[in-house]
Amino acid sequence: MKKFLLTLVMIAAMVNTVSSQEIKLFKEYTYGLSQAEVQKKSKAKICGEGFPDNILCGPKQVSFADLQWWQVFSFEGGALRQVMLFKKQFNPSSFSYITNTIKNNKFLLVAMAADDDHLDLIEIRLQDSEVANTKLKNLLAKEGSAKKVTYAFCEETPITPLISDKNIHNLSELLYNSSPFLRVVEVSKTNDSIVINFFIRLSYLAGKKETF
Repeated sequence: MKKFLLTLVMIAAMVNTVSSQEIKLFKEYTYGLSQAEVQKKSKAKICGEGFPDNILCGPKQVSFADLQWWQVFSFEGGALRQVMLFKKQFNPSSFSYITNTIKNNKFLLVAMAADDDHLDLIEIRLQDSEVANTKLKNLLAKEGSAKKVTYAFCEETPITPLISDKNIHNLSELLYNSSPFLRVVEVSKTNDSIVINFFIRLSYLAGKKETF
């Protein structure tokens, strides 16, 4: 019982710390921001018939990586958990510019996927350089014909010590040994759209069933 109560106290302290730190998801929208505050800032409303009440769509496009995007907010228990940017039409070269913009904001590319082919960049760092380079070249070669390409990024500074630890063998181990509130960005493109998701490790792992 004592151990259980201590766990509850630790969780409560963690939540309070996160609230005070205001972990940024995208621009002025922070993790845990109330649905009412998001609506006040963005004028977002329920996206339309058939959409759940915890998904809101912004009324106008926002700028990111020199492009205009539709903005979608996802909530859990009335608190913001994820911000998504969506773009329907785009120049194929935009994907590279978008991913470079994310890197320039001090996020590190940790995983890539082209359809069902996945590459864990944390895992291959410990492999022979020639083998690792071959795997990377093979995946990049598949991107051109892939129906869906996905890149995952983690905030660089918090994970740098973990990456240098040879006891961390892959992305799963890195994520499970990092803070639950580590910022994560995932970019996916198909033939007709690009989606960028901004969330934290806790939400990212909860939503991951297949990719990475």
